[in-house]
Amino acid sequence: MQCTIKNQRSSGLAGEIPFTEVSPELWVIQDEDTDRARRLLDDGLVLLPLNQEDWICPGCDERHENQFATCWKCGQEKLPA
Repeated sequence: MQCTIKNQRSSGLAGEIPFTEVSPELWVIQDEDTDRARRLLDDGLVLLPLNQEDWICPGCDERHENQFATCWKCGQEKLPA
């Protein structure tokens, strides 16, 4: 399925122009792929955890938000849950 992301790097313009003009948009190239693309997005959103707890790096005790898999300070990987 071919697609493109419009406004991928435009978030820095928010405030200068209306946010509705700079929000990222996923454009599906072929009309016949639209339903499949919507299902994929819906399935992906269901898989995202709603409550993500922070984790503490086992190498340096730095606190990180759950979406980060590697410590920014020492490079240690997050331990599996």
